[in-house]
Amino acid sequence: MNELTLDNKIMPVVVSVSSINEPTNKEEYIYDCYALYIVTEGQVKIIEQDITYTLNKGSLLFTSKALSHTLTPATTPFCVNCYKFNMEAQTSGTTGTFILPKILHNISDSILYEKAALYMKMFNSGNYYLGLDINVKFYDILSECIKLNNNYHPGQTNLSDHIANYLHEHINEQLNTKNMEKHFYLTYKYMGTAFKKETGYTILNYHTMLRMKSAAHLLLTTTGSIDEISRQLGYSDALYFSRIFKKHYLVPPQVYRKNTLKNHTPT
Repeated sequence: MNELTLDNKIMPVVVSVSSINEPTNKEEYIYDCYALYIVTEGQVKIIEQDITYTLNKGSLLFTSKALSHTLTPATTPFCVNCYKFNMEAQTSGTTGTFILPKILHNISDSILYEKAALYMKMFNSGNYYLGLDINVKFYDILSECIKLNNNYHPGQTNLSDHIANYLHEHINEQLNTKNMEKHFYLTYKYMGTAFKKETGYTILNYHTMLRMKSAAHLLLTTTGSIDEISRQLGYSDALYFSRIFKKHYLVPPQVYRKNTLKNHTPT
């Protein structure tokens, strides 16, 4: 592959996204664009310029623009996701260019793999408004390739920190997993696994804990009724809210308020 670089001033332009899961009989491909292949099932062999690349599930490969290559399945069944894209010519005055790896293996447990899978679903969903940032999201995928290739691990923040901040910002709402996936561009399953590993909490339990702490604060600092406080925190059923609160504090909210205020009343 002619060296492909990612420039922080140049946006990739996605041409198409598709899956290949039928035998090709060594069909030759020549694209007037670059292609990113990610194997999601089985094993395939891609030959480009007489070099054979063997890709197992969880491997990816970039092919060059205008160079012929063949794709041959080595197992059945198999599935390869293909992301075709163009890059503008490099410009002067850039503030950072990064070399994309030709090939990566063992990405199945990475954020990159999850983002690429979700991107395919989004691209093919038919949602007109996704076109507004479809190239931005693909740039994010390419940047993850560079980070993974260079074993990049940001020291100051991690995924669980971002999720926790998100849950704080949505403390007065019921947990909406679909909105979280759209916000983080990751599957809820992946986020849940990472969050539990890093914090010991499930996302739902952590969010509920935040809401109950907020409820306790409102009970002690406002005169709002149980019904008003439950609605303020996004609970439509005050009885359900009271059951959740009792589960966390071992007493119903009205008893918690009465007992705590009584114990803190000046003599």
